[in-house]
Amino acid sequence: MCGFVCFVNENRLSDKYFNLVKRGEIPTHRGPDNQKFYRDKNFSAYFKRLSIIDLSHNSDQPIISQNKRFVMVFNGEIYNFNEIKKNLLKKKSNFKH
Repeated sequence: MCGFVCFVNENRLSDKYFNLVKRGEIPTHRGPDNQKFYRDKNFSAYFKRLSIIDLSHNSDQPIISQNKRFVMVFNGEIYNFNEIKKNLLKKKSNFKH
């Protein structure tokens, strides 16, 4: 099972969590396949991934938008992703493969 945590405007708390991640003290039962941490001055996001269906590293999270304005983590599958992708391609969006 994947797990994630986010902090908004909680610099002291996110610093403590960031240090736990760096030291490898986050439990591995949440997903042994990948882990990433994103941090800027107002927002921190950590995601620990268990790959079951999509084994590609292109699906690793946090996901950062092309213009770097948006950062997202979520737990679940996007079942209508082909339809969404087709509509976004019409709007000239780019995708990593």
